[in-house]
Amino acid sequence: MSRDLTAAWSSHDIERILSFYTDDCTYEDVVSGKVSHGKEELRAFVKDNFTTSPDLRLELKSVIASGDHLAIEWIMSGTQTGNLLNVPATGKSFSVRGVSVSELKDGRIQRNTDYCDGASVMRQLGLLPATTVADPFVGTWKMNLAKSRFSGFQLKRYTTTFTAQDNGIKAIEDMANADGTTLHRSWTVKYDGKDYPVTAPDLDALSIKRPEANTCEYVGKAGKSISADEWLSPRTEKP
Repeated sequence: MSRDLTAAWSSHDIERILSFYTDDCTYEDVVSGKVSHGKEELRAFVKDNFTTSPDLRLELKSVIASGDHLAIEWIMSGTQTGNLLNVPATGKSFSVRGVSVSELKDGRIQRNTDYCDGASVMRQLGLLPATTVADPFVGTWKMNLAKSRFSGFQLKRYTTTFTAQDNGIKAIEDMANADGTTLHRSWTVKYDGKDYPVTAPDLDALSIKRPEANTCEYVGKAGKSISADEWLSPRTEKP
């Protein structure tokens, strides 16, 4: 159910979404304060979400099920091109981690409550001031070789400098392998999961999602998606 339900949200199949709920369902969205009773009110709520963000997607992260109780962890992303809580479209993208807690009856959802960090969405859309807490990714990071547990290859040096950008980050990477091989990369990417070009001899594009403040999920592409070990591995010749 969980995988099919999130897939229905991502494909904007309203009738398929409604098929997972009982006729007398109650659907509460904690962030907006909206409570929908029955399928027709739920239909209107779902339509409003797709009007606000026509590219809205849900990515399933984890599921916990016990008897008639179900919890689904997901990442919701999209672009605000319609009104949101009476706020005109900003045209900006957002990504937020959340959870749906449900009670089931005869295999369908009778009661559901959605939770997510609404303030984070508002900040990403520019509707709230940026948090005063320092971004944990911004700064210059140097690998401590003595403490590193990375075993993909022998590194002599690895340094990355991150600079905050509008809903994204800019990075300059410098690394050297133990045999003297070096590699330099630079890229500027938004946290929207889309591909952005990379200046590097071994990568064509990079996409990043940031489901929470202390987590980034990277996918590097060099004609195809590559693993983290492949992405980090220096491939240039010795100078």
